[in-house]
Amino acid sequence: MAAPHPLLEDDDLLGEILLRLPPRPSSLPRASAFCSRWRRLLTSDTSFLRRFRARHRRDAPLLGVFEEDVFFTPTMDPPDRIPSNGARFSLPLDQNGEDHRVVGCRDGLVLILEPWRRYFLVWDPVSDELRHVAFPPELDLIQKAEYNGAVFRAGGGGFPFEVVLVGSDKQRAFGCVYSSEASKWGNLISSPLPPLVNGIDTEVAGVLIGDSLYWQFSGIWGGHFLQFDLNKQRLAMIDVPMNLSGGNLQQFCVMPAEDGSLGINATIWRAKTAVSEGIVSGWMMEKTIDLDKLLSLNLQEQGESNPFLVGLAEDHNVIFLGSTAGVFMVHLKSMEFKKVSEVCGDKLVFPFAGVYAAGMAINDGNVEDD
Repeated sequence: MAAPHPLLEDDDLLGEILLRLPPRPSSLPRASAFCSRWRRLLTSDTSFLRRFRARHRRDAPLLGVFEEDVFFTPTMDPPDRIPSNGARFSLPLDQNGEDHRVVGCRDGLVLILEPWRRYFLVWDPVSDELRHVAFPPELDLIQKAEYNGAVFRAGGGGFPFEVVLVGSDKQRAFGCVYSSEASKWGNLISSPLPPLVNGIDTEVAGVLIGDSLYWQFSGIWGGHFLQFDLNKQRLAMIDVPMNLSGGNLQQFCVMPAEDGSLGINATIWRAKTAVSEGIVSGWMMEKTIDLDKLLSLNLQEQGESNPFLVGLAEDHNVIFLGSTAGVFMVHLKSMEFKKVSEVCGDKLVFPFAGVYAAGMAINDGNVEDD
């Protein structure tokens, strides 16, 4: 066997080279099998694993989806497929009458809401770290409200994060941002609800487009999205196209359009945006997707309902469609699809992207109150 190049004898340089491996679950385990020195660097140096995760967080692969009840279904093919019964992606929750449900995933974090006892759980399935975040005390004065939220990882590494809480009562929508680094909530902001709007949809995840998050309103008379501008700390109501107002919320969702602006799908509309204010002034139709024909299911001929949207991976331009035939993952650019579950797709899913190296633990996990 040929002697290794002298430069590869330098652990620091070797580490920099290995940091550039693709962030697939099989990459590091395969590299660690090359020789004992590589194995020692990859499995014993926890700082390397953390740097690897931080480096690839923005191009992390789509590992799978979580259902509302925190059940994980993998979506990658072997050898990158994560076992569905893997301990790292399982979070046993002591219910005790509590109503935990997933409301979103982003930056390798899962956000879990308990609306009745008014707190969030922020969970990193790879490191198994868990944080408890109580609602801001100002919400104690609001008796009947619906809640949703979103999570971000703050900074390049570690476990600093931000939680965006949104909610509504009968008169207004409101929002607030929590910083784990400051260990406190920011100011509560609010905006009046439009007429005939029931309130914030408590199940559909918020979508990040530019510097704003968007949530749907519930009810057949919704007709609007809630926009939370994170930079300006401002709430706004965005009208949906007229022929979608009053439609089935699971036949369309807000998502980034091809040029990165606001869009709606499965008929994809692009928002006409006033650059100076960031206000949506109208919509332009971009393309229509016939979901049933795309999947070649012929559900209508079989007397079944059309496929419906159950999830969106905003950074991967991927949607998930549910039907009586199962759950399908569709890449919108190539229009390629594959079945990820045989189970009838009647539940919303929350796509999870992360950097995971099979068999290489980063942290033993802990639970903390923030």
